[in-house]
Amino acid sequence: MLTKGTASSDEQNHNQLPPTYMYSVIFKDIVLEINDDDAKSIKALETYCKKQNIPDAEINELKSKYHQKSPVWWYTCEMFLYGMLN
Repeated sequence: MLTKGTASSDEQNHNQLPPTYMYSVIFKDIVLEINDDDAKSIKALETYCKKQNIPDAEINELKSKYHQKSPVWWYTCEMFLYGMLN
């Protein structure tokens, strides 16, 4: 037999979400709403990489082939990005 107080307590437990879930939803919403200009971002990355003495061949490959591969591919390939981001 459930009392009114017990039912109310159970309802509150079901309505509360763990903070990690809420943060992940907020993070996803922010990332999906980013309206970024790829050309501008690639130019900024090129400028930064030149200051870091990244070889021109790698920078040029990224610039010319960026849209042909997925971001995951670029992150995991044997180029400067993985080391720079980790």
